[in-house]
Amino acid sequence: SRSYGWATSVASTTACCAAAELARNLQAKVALVEVGVGPSTLAKLIGLPEGPGLYELLCSGAGVKGCMNGCGVDGLSVVTAGRASVPAGQLASDHARSVFEQICAGQDFLLIDCPPLQAHPELQPILQHVDEAVLVFEAERTQRERARELQELGSRAGVRVLGSVLNRAGR
Repeated sequence: SRSYGWATSVASTTACCAAAELARNLQAKVALVEVGVGPSTLAKLIGLPEGPGLYELLCSGAGVKGCMNGCGVDGLSVVTAGRASVPAGQLASDHARSVFEQICAGQDFLLIDCPPLQAHPELQPILQHVDEAVLVFEAERTQRERARELQELGSRAGVRVLGSVLNRAGR
């Protein structure tokens, strides 16, 4: 499966819509994983419980099947951030690599939704689990230089940036 990352605070809706459209239009099997700092945005957006999720997978020994939630879209499974923030260093662990491999098993796509990596450098190791990325920026809030820095961060990590989305334009 291919791994795609979405990086910004306004990205959850975009990632969720992209995941749903991949599942619906391509009849693909898609896993959407939220990496968070604080309460789960995806849980609230989709109407799922906060956990168990990624935190429980990485820190509490939860099993992948128990953390993958259906959301009413055939082929789409969601792993929320969980009930707490993943501690620094956990995303770079061999255990994290194994968890992401298990999540990917049988999937056509893995989409990762995370908060802005520049604001949360402790989450930057997530990039080692991403092949390609779509960057999501907020109109009239994201500075051009910060957008370039994020693109360079991905490039240094070996992540191919496919493009970007400008959210909240014209509001």
